[in-house]
Amino acid sequence: MNSTMSSFVFLSSLALFLTLQPCLISASPNVVTQNYTPSLVSNACERSTHKEFCLSVLNSNPFSQQSSLQQLAFIALNVTSKNATATSEFIKQLANQISIDSELEPYLQQSLTECSEAYQSVVELIDDSINSFFSQSEVGVESYLKAAIATIDTCDASIKAHIGKALEVSHKNHIVRQLCNNALSVYRVFANN
Repeated sequence: MNSTMSSFVFLSSLALFLTLQPCLISASPNVVTQNYTPSLVSNACERSTHKEFCLSVLNSNPFSQQSSLQQLAFIALNVTSKNATATSEFIKQLANQISIDSELEPYLQQSLTECSEAYQSVVELIDDSINSFFSQSEVGVESYLKAAIATIDTCDASIKAHIGKALEVSHKNHIVRQLCNNALSVYRVFANN
């Protein structure tokens, strides 16, 4: 799916979700009360390999305490998408900055260029997972997130040998990988309930 179409589908789905959410809540207040328990965020993170990180991510969203498992899965996917997009922009800017400074190591420039291209795919894969989430394609969400994780690992492998700014890229890779894994685990909890 091309980037423009993927973005359109994602934004349309998000707009529909956010538009209907208040209607659904006001139409059935008992459902929200039934879905909310103080430990729902904990339940959503129960399968995460980094439970404290998962709890921190979900609890940082002001809506998470009133959210259903489905909404928590969307929050996790959305945070992952935003972070991957920011990381992609950071890598792109760093690659452009290094290409201007010709005295730097050419292998670093090549690694950053490869990572920049990889992160374009990462962002698209995460957006595709969100689109699959809204179309209720369980296989799509998992396969897109797993592919995003593999692509992050490819970027990280090419950048690991470098120091300086490359370490910052590696750190950002680690965070996006954790966010992808958390989104995957929260989604699995939602899908299995």
